[in-house]
Amino acid sequence: MLKFYFSGEYRKNPTRLPTPERNQIYQNYLLNILYHPTKMQKIKLMGMFQKYRGGIWSGSEDIRWSGLAFTPPGVSTKYYVLVDPVRTEQTITQSLNWVYTINSNSFVEATLSHQNEKYELPYEYLAGWATERDRLDSLGDTRGTILKDGIWWDNQYFRPLFNFSTNYYQDNRTEHWSLSVDYTNQLDPTNLFKAGGRVYYWDMVNNGVNSSFQANTYVARSGYAEYYHAYPYAISVYAQDKMEYSGMVANIGLRAEAYNFNVGVPTDRFNPLYQGTSGPGQVGDPENEPSKAKFILLPRLGVSFPIGENTAFRIQYGHFASMPIFSQGLSQRTQSGWIGRGNPDLEPKKTINYEFGLQQVLQETHRFDIALYYNDRVRQVGTLRVASLTGSRDRPSGFTSDNTPLYSYTTFDNNAFGSTAGLEVTFERINVSTWGYRLSYSLSQTTEGNYGPQVIYPDNTRSYELRNFTGEFISASDRTHNFRGLVQYTIREGEGPELLGIKPLSNTIISMTYTAQSGTPFTYRTTFDLKDVVNNRRYPLESSVDLNAVKTFNLFGYRIIAGVRVMNLFDNRWLTPMDTDDDRRNWVEQGITVADPGNDPLRLSTIVAPYRAYRNIPRQVFFSLGIGF
Repeated sequence: MLKFYFSGEYRKNPTRLPTPERNQIYQNYLLNILYHPTKMQKIKLMGMFQKYRGGIWSGSEDIRWSGLAFTPPGVSTKYYVLVDPVRTEQTITQSLNWVYTINSNSFVEATLSHQNEKYELPYEYLAGWATERDRLDSLGDTRGTILKDGIWWDNQYFRPLFNFSTNYYQDNRTEHWSLSVDYTNQLDPTNLFKAGGRVYYWDMVNNGVNSSFQANTYVARSGYAEYYHAYPYAISVYAQDKMEYSGMVANIGLRAEAYNFNVGVPTDRFNPLYQGTSGPGQVGDPENEPSKAKFILLPRLGVSFPIGENTAFRIQYGHFASMPIFSQGLSQRTQSGWIGRGNPDLEPKKTINYEFGLQQVLQETHRFDIALYYNDRVRQVGTLRVASLTGSRDRPSGFTSDNTPLYSYTTFDNNAFGSTAGLEVTFERINVSTWGYRLSYSLSQTTEGNYGPQVIYPDNTRSYELRNFTGEFISASDRTHNFRGLVQYTIREGEGPELLGIKPLSNTIISMTYTAQSGTPFTYRTTFDLKDVVNNRRYPLESSVDLNAVKTFNLFGYRIIAGVRVMNLFDNRWLTPMDTDDDRRNWVEQGITVADPGNDPLRLSTIVAPYRAYRNIPRQVFFSLGIGF
């Protein structure tokens, strides 16, 4: 027996702000083929193609990154939009899944997949300011892109044409292979055993330049450049047993994970080799050593105690870990010397979860769930500055004990931590008929901090390097209050109002989702006594409503699915966190946003980027059409 499924999506959205690509184009296509060669085997082939083309700052759900770069509080390039390049992202995925049923109690599942990822920011040549004629304000040329400075021009607000290419270049290519194998066996009526493993391998090349064109990463330049080629890998294995008894259900498991960024690490982190020109004057030490493999064991335990048919208590405890992101382990950025280097020897980021919960079924139609939880995040990744002989010439950092100049670069270290404590309550209807709903509310607090020195030096003459510090404060990601409500109304076949003998709303599902959360924390200081406070204020409540309607009907023997989705139905606006002290002061003391000039008609933020006052996307309407055959 052979089955297949295909779905596709193509979207073309005009940009909200003046950017060179004019439109954002999204493509997403998926093909699944299912084959049963024998009764005991199932083979599934999957192919996926995804592609996006748009401006480097466009397409984000945060409108701050949907326009021109670096504003506010910097000067704007809004009269010369071509400085930002067009980006292309493409992902092609293939996978083969095989399931073999050994007997009625056990089976094996294996998946082999390959993924090709590509991210490109190609350069575009731009004519020089002196050779390009003024076209933007010409009534006869609607395609013009340059408005030159003149007597009206104020360099305090607007950036003139100054370079001969777009500002960025990046070529990031990744080949990713993975293999997973899982074995499941119902050993007896009370024990369900599972075990398996995963292997991941990457072949990664990243070459990028920021702020001006140079073909070579290490050529002297005023901007930034980065290059690395690496072959990271990761391995994990697990085993777990689910035990079900009349008065208890328990899940006990153990997982082991290992990874290696698989690159060279400078033997002397205070003097890494820098072979570029116009650096700090030192070549550095070329000696490297292989990065170290990291290994961690992660025990997990979950126990549930059913009380009667409608009530259950649960306790969960588990250790979870994640590999640091690739840029933290591999980044190598230059700016007249090293300005940033990854740390391939980072330890895995670890989280310890604790949860206590109660679940109650009410009259077999509703379910009430309450959970208390605490997440302890240890050994997280933070930044660290290294005073180096080959750091960036633009970052002087004192001298060694023999008066040799030092220059700093930024790296990463396991010097951060955090935690979240919270309460989550959920009430939902489980016996869905015409009306269905689900309401959830969480009350939580998220903190984060760092410890250890901020800067390290190659000798012991800097005594303050040894003075460790610990700072813990409310995280910028904390929301404290979070509410989400979903209401759904279903009109079944033959139901709904009738018009001329037809019931146009039959087989229709209409749903509305309301979300609300506390505003973003920010810091506001009025006196020097408050110099150490962090995130002592909040922006206003953030809320939005989404509407979705889907209708299914038959036409000429085909099953048609038509839908409309309205995001941010009431066009709610979420205030953008302010970038400058003046902007924050105007907001707190006078309620003035970035879009308002307030008492200063020449206010920089308002003139160059008023669109950044609100960060979420305005109301959007999407139509969808599906055909089943």
